[in-house]
Amino acid sequence: MIGFPRSTYYRRPTATTAPEADAPLAAAITAVRTAFPAYGYRRGTKELRRRGVCVNHKRVQRVMRTFLAPPSRRRRPTVLADGCAEDAAIYPNLRTGVVPSGPDQLWVADLTYVRVALRFVFLAVVLDAWSRKVVGYAVGPVLDARLPLAALDAAVESHQPARGCIHHSDRGNTHRDATGRHCPSRACAAPRHAPAIPTTTPTPKAS
Repeated sequence: MIGFPRSTYYRRPTATTAPEADAPLAAAITAVRTAFPAYGYRRGTKELRRRGVCVNHKRVQRVMRTFLAPPSRRRRPTVLADGCAEDAAIYPNLRTGVVPSGPDQLWVADLTYVRVALRFVFLAVVLDAWSRKVVGYAVGPVLDARLPLAALDAAVESHQPARGCIHHSDRGNTHRDATGRHCPSRACAAPRHAPAIPTTTPTPKAS
């Protein structure tokens, strides 16, 4: 009759919470955040309930968004693996800028594990970066420095690379030289005797 839609008559105002009503809760949340800076609304709600403040987690979330800054993120400490200490010898990365133009100029090494009939075994592989072929590998049940050394020795003995061939690997614990120092990139030398390893070291087929 007066031009208003029917929904206007049935509409009821939404109850709003005054900022003053949230002040005590904001103070309680601030006390929790002071003790636990990384707590969000979920863990903050649990802590408030442990302190005797019975409140819904949705209200805690709304108050934290309105009055408080986001929780600080905790950074987990960086733990260096065994043998990766800062005082460990770091060798130059000889692979930088090297683009092989033929075989046996740049070898790259990596480790993985494969599943056999009843267990997992570890596989150390040496690949030729130019041909992408496997030049040496070793399989064993134990992952230690002897496995990649056996794969490298197999590659050197089967291919006899010329002086200047680069063997590149990461700085993991198992990629070490005979003295136990990390050697991520080095020139291949003459074959040397690898430490005894309790596994079968296959002789790779000629690529």
